[in-house]
Order: sequence, then structure tokens, then C-alpha cells
Amino acid sequence: MRAQKEAPEYQDSVYQVFFNLMIGKFFLVSKLLFRRGMLLLATEIKLKISTLQRIIRKKLDAYTPETVSMPFHYRLLGKDTCAMFSFLQSMNTTFGMSIWEQVAEIFKQKEQNSK
Repeated sequence: MRAQKEAPEYQDSVYQVFFNLMIGKFFLVSKLLFRRGMLLLATEIKLKISTLQRIIRKKLDAYTPETVSMPFHYRLLGKDTCAMFSFLQSMNTTFGMSIWEQVAEIFKQKEQNSK
């Protein structure tokens, strides 16, 4: 088993922010489904939450910006803003492909089963 590397201090706060955002979105979708008469089981909710945690942590550990040299953007927006935007875009892509498509499929199946 590989030794887990020590995460920089900022990663924990970034992780918490993204985790809270995604949990908020997930519960909003769950609330909309509840209004339509479809309930999520507690096990399904726990599975989704643990999946969110795993994906966010994995993304933070392995993230590398795509573009290294962006002098115009750096001067206009600053390196911190460019880095945050790049990371946000990467997270949105990751969540779209790894979570929201799967969640949409589960909700579609639940809706078909409830008819």
C-alpha cells in the first residue's frame, strides 16, 4: 500500500468548499425529486456523498494545470485568479462526467420505475 502524502494546509479548506458546494447541489436535486414523488434511499444518499468526497480528494491530489504559460491572462487577472478559474473548470468537468451524468441516469431509472 502506498503511503499517503501529507496534503498542504490549503487543500483541506479548498476540499471543504467544493464538498459543501456539491452537497448543496446534490440535496437541491434530491429536494426537486421529492417534490415529484421520487425518494432517495438513505443508502443511495450515503453512496453519493462518499463518491463526492472521493472524487474531490482525488482531484485535489492529482490536479495539474493544463496551461503553464499564460502571460496575458496573468497580467490581466493575476496568477491566483487564473489558477482558481483553471481548477474550477477542471472540477466542473470532472463532476459533469463522473457524478452528474450518473446521478441523472439513476433519477431517470427511478422515474421510469415509479410509473
